[in-house]
Amino acid sequence: MLRARGREARLRAQAPLRHVPFFVASTAVGRRRLTALAVLTGLVTGTSCTAVAGWLAPSERLDFPAEPLCVTANERHYDVDQNGVADFALLGCAQGRVDALAWDEDEDGMFERTVRLDAREGPRRHLVLLVDSLPYREVAQRHAAGAWPWFHPPQLVLPPFPSLSEVTFAALLGAPRQPGMIERYYDRAQNRVHDGYRARARGYEHPWQRLLDVHLGSYLRVGLSYLAPRSWIDAEFQAAKAAFDTDADDLTLAYVVTTSAMLSRHGQAGLDESLARLEPLCVQLLHDTEGAIDITIVSDHGHNLVPSENFRMEPVLAAAGFRVSDRIRDVERDVVLDIDGLVTFFAVHTSRPREVADVLLTRDEVELTMAREGEAVLVRDRDGAALIEERDGRLRYTPRTKDVLALEPALAALAAAGALDADGFASDRAWFEATWRHAWPDALRRIHDAFHGLVDNTPDVLVTLRAGHCAGDPAMDRWIDMRSTHGGLDFATSAAVVLTTVAPLPEPVRSAGVLPALGVLPIEATRTKDRGPAWSSLDR
Repeated sequence: MLRARGREARLRAQAPLRHVPFFVASTAVGRRRLTALAVLTGLVTGTSCTAVAGWLAPSERLDFPAEPLCVTANERHYDVDQNGVADFALLGCAQGRVDALAWDEDEDGMFERTVRLDAREGPRRHLVLLVDSLPYREVAQRHAAGAWPWFHPPQLVLPPFPSLSEVTFAALLGAPRQPGMIERYYDRAQNRVHDGYRARARGYEHPWQRLLDVHLGSYLRVGLSYLAPRSWIDAEFQAAKAAFDTDADDLTLAYVVTTSAMLSRHGQAGLDESLARLEPLCVQLLHDTEGAIDITIVSDHGHNLVPSENFRMEPVLAAAGFRVSDRIRDVERDVVLDIDGLVTFFAVHTSRPREVADVLLTRDEVELTMAREGEAVLVRDRDGAALIEERDGRLRYTPRTKDVLALEPALAALAAAGALDADGFASDRAWFEATWRHAWPDALRRIHDAFHGLVDNTPDVLVTLRAGHCAGDPAMDRWIDMRSTHGGLDFATSAAVVLTTVAPLPEPVRSAGVLPALGVLPIEATRTKDRGPAWSSLDR
C-alpha cells in the first residue's frame, strides 16, 4: 500500500517559458504582462493567436527516442544515446507484457545487464499520470495490437455524470466536492454566476488540483495549450517526468490537460499523436529507474471523435418566453445557464424545470433532459419519460411512457436472476454489472448522484446533446473548430481508461474506485500545498 507524504519540501519541475523570462508569469501582474505580450506580438507581426500560443510554449522536451531503433516479435531496442546503435531493450514483449529490461552498455550486440521486472526486489515509487480525455475503446484496441506491453490490459473506468474533468478528478482523488459541475456555474446562495474562468486565470486552484505535484496551472496556460496543443503537449509530459525525478515521496501525481486540446482540435489524429507521445515517457521512466517504478495512467472521461457544432439554446428559450440571465430576479421567467467549454452537456437553473425541458426537447440537437421529481429523477427524450428512484442505496428504473434509457433488457435480466426485490429495486452493484457495457453506461447511479450531492450548486435541468452537437460559450467558436468532444452520458464520451503496471484490474471500476483498487491509500490532506498557483518554476 502506498501512502502520500507531506509536501513541505516539494521540489518543483523546471519548465520555463521559451523566449520569455519565467518570472513574467509569476504574479498577477506578470500574467497580465504575458497576456499583453501575446496580444501585442500578434498585432505587430500579424501573427495568428495560434502561432503566438505556439511561440509561448515551453521548450522542454523528453530526450528519449520517440520510437525504437529496432522491433522484433519479442523485443524492442532503443538507441538511448542516439549514436545510431541500440543500447537498451525491452524483452518478452510477445508474451503480452514486458518481461525484462536489458542494457548493452558497450554496444557490442550483447546484453551486459538484465533486470527482470517481476523478480525485481525493493520498493517501487509510483507515478500516477492523470491524462485528460483518453477514451477506453481506442486505448484498449491499441494495447491489444501490441502497444505499451509494460502495462497490464487496460480497464474501463466510468466517471460521474456529467463526464467532465472537474467532477471526475475530484471523485478520483477523493477531494472535496466541487461547488459547480463546470468552471462557470450559478451560485444559488449568491444568486449570481461564479466566473471560474476568471478565477482560474488569476491563479485559483480547485481542491483536487492542490493534491497534485504538477499541472499546467492557470487558465492562461490552459488556454494557450488549446490554441496550439502540438507545441505544448511534449512540455507537459516532460514536466510530469521532471516532477517524478525531483519527488522524494513514493507517490507522484501529475496531470496532463493538453491531450484534451489535442483531441478537441485534431480529432482522431490528435488522439493518435497523444498516445504515441506516451510511449517514450514510459520507456524512459523504466530505463532511468531500472524498473523500480510503477506507472499508472488514468483518464477522466472519453471523447466521441465526432466533429461538433455549437448549439445555441438561448434563442430557443427566449422564444418560449424565458429570459436567460446571470441571476434570477423573476422566478417565473428567469433562467440561468451552466455552459462550459464546447461539450455535449449543459444545465439550467429554473423554477420551471418541466417547461424548460418541454422547450428544449423540441430541438433535434437535444438527446435527453433530466430533472428532479421529488427525490426521484425524471429522464426524458422527445417521445417519453422514465423515472429513476433510490431507496437505501438500491435503485429502481420505471418507464413511464417510454423506456427512455433502453434498459428493459437489463430489467428482464435482473428479474430472471432474482436481483429485483418485491418493489422492483436492485442493488447498486447489480445495476452496475448489468449496465456498464450499455450505450449509457451505469446510467441510473450516475444520473441519480448528479442530483444528490455531486456538487454544491445542483442545476434544476441537466441536458445532453446528440453526437455532432456541443454547447458552450459562442466566443470559443472563434478559436477552435471542434473535431471531438465529451460531457454526456453516452459510452463514447463517458468511457475513461486506466493502464497500470501495478496489477491487473479484473473488472470495470468507477472513477472513485481506481486508486483504492491499485492499493493507493486516500490522498492525505497534507498534500495541499501552501503555494501560489500553477506549474513548476513559472510561479516562483
